[in-house]
Amino acid sequence: MSELQAVIFDFDGVLANSIPAYRSAVAEAAGQAGIDDPDAGQIASSDTRTVARRIIEQYDLEIDTETLAEQIENFALDRLLTTPHIVPGAVKLVSAIRQAGLRTAIASLAPRRNIEAVLRQGGMADYFEAIVAAEDIVNIKPNPEVFLKAAEALDLAGRDCLAIEDSPTGLTAANDAGMVTVALTTTVPADRLGHAHYIAGSLAELTLEKLNEIYLAHRP
Repeated sequence: MSELQAVIFDFDGVLANSIPAYRSAVAEAAGQAGIDDPDAGQIASSDTRTVARRIIEQYDLEIDTETLAEQIENFALDRLLTTPHIVPGAVKLVSAIRQAGLRTAIASLAPRRNIEAVLRQGGMADYFEAIVAAEDIVNIKPNPEVFLKAAEALDLAGRDCLAIEDSPTGLTAANDAGMVTVALTTTVPADRLGHAHYIAGSLAELTLEKLNEIYLAHRP
């Protein structure tokens, strides 16, 4: 049985407390289109274009998906740069993983520029060897593409990796990529994350030793 070689992190809701910023950005963009209090669905488990398309279809808006998505992303970036959004425990955990010689990557449906901006703001710009973002994939979660591409960027197979997620669709994607999965209850309650191999409240609860223990217990 091989040892853990890499940890793949989702971004929004895992490394960054950024979902409220996206919810607020969606509300502002929809408000400019004349929609108050839009129902955007599960922002945490969708890319911006999917959210934009959902709003356009639901409210029959005369605006194209790319324009609305760009507005949402711009409004979100403004909010993300206002205050630090890296979650407690992230720097310590990722530092420990890297110091032990393990690989690190991000697999997210967020746009790359927003991910990189938040990482720079939080002093983590150089903490990840690879970032696979919304513009790098065709199929969003629960399709495993984003996790498979993250593993591929590290020259690893899914079975060599542990993924940390906060959404049911993200967990499905990581599981289908062959990874051992850890779920955080930062976005949805534990009863919706039952298909994870392990559930924790936040990154601050996790250590490298614990991640190795989880991986070895569930690695096929």
